[in-house]
Amino acid sequence: MKIEKEPFIKMKLNFWIVLVFLIGYCNIQAQVIDIVSGLWSPIDIQEHNNSLYVSDIYAGIIYKIDLNNPQPTAEILLDGLSGPTGLVINNHELFIIESSGDKISKVNLNESNPTLIDVISGFTGVPTAMIIKDNDLYIAERVSNKISKIDLTLTNPQLIDVATDVQGPHSLALNGNELFITERWGAKISKIDITSSIPTTTNFVTWVEGYKIHLFGDELYISNLFENKLSKINVNVANPTVEDVIDVIGPIGIEIKENILYFTQNTGKVSRIDISSSLSIKNITAKEVVKIFPNPSKDVLNVSGIYKPESYIIYNSLGLKVKEGVISNNNYINIDDLTTGLYLIKFREGLSRQILKK
Repeated sequence: MKIEKEPFIKMKLNFWIVLVFLIGYCNIQAQVIDIVSGLWSPIDIQEHNNSLYVSDIYAGIIYKIDLNNPQPTAEILLDGLSGPTGLVINNHELFIIESSGDKISKVNLNESNPTLIDVISGFTGVPTAMIIKDNDLYIAERVSNKISKIDLTLTNPQLIDVATDVQGPHSLALNGNELFITERWGAKISKIDITSSIPTTTNFVTWVEGYKIHLFGDELYISNLFENKLSKINVNVANPTVEDVIDVIGPIGIEIKENILYFTQNTGKVSRIDISSSLSIKNITAKEVVKIFPNPSKDVLNVSGIYKPESYIIYNSLGLKVKEGVISNNNYINIDDLTTGLYLIKFREGLSRQILKK
């Protein structure tokens, strides 16, 4: 019997092509790894000595996650806080924004039972993010539309205005003496020179919905909470453009250590991806994307991306239920009766989103 070699060779070649594709596909899917899940409303994230520290605004908790543990869990480091959001670590001290308490506190991470110490209080502009440069703590105040700072060497530091021409500052990142600022109301990222005697903002990129930002090398990574993706921008090019990194549901806080990007999600997860991989991760997409718009809103929230009627509950910043109902796809929720502030909407299937009532 005569065997034709050509069809056999083609079949063998097709087998290897399919195998290579499947291996590549599996590797790409393996890029996103869940570290912990089941949290209430994780916001910011910081890494220190191979542990992650995560703020949970509605639970009033700071979690510690030991990355040395092969099966890490979220252990409670602090609880009973008033809406913890922004975090920053300086040496062994963890600074915490308590947005509902209008103050910034800190704890010593070297202590076995850390005690919370007030750093400064009495904010009127809702602090949302902070970053440290030398001995100065820079603070974004979203409602009062300004960047302020305090001197950490002082026993009783006083707030000093740095820039007052920003629109809803929400996150900060430093590149040398350049302070990058996400402006939520302006839908852009701006920057200021903090060495200037009278710092003024200049546009860096516009039409960007940046929730949190983090600088790693020349790249400014951005969490696009409402667009459900992570992006990045090279800060050292003449005409910066936004490049999508990955599509993922509700990314919020970002932290990068040794090419590992850690991020929180409004689905109650803390996850990670390896950004050094040569494999493309742009095609990883979320399985289900619920969109709520406009956000912020003063009257109604349009909802799309759900394919059957869903019950929902809206909680205020203290974790109290303020509204509930049932919503269908491409329908809307009336929030005209809610007071101005930050809320969390949770759906029956476990999905959640942060919303801001203007």
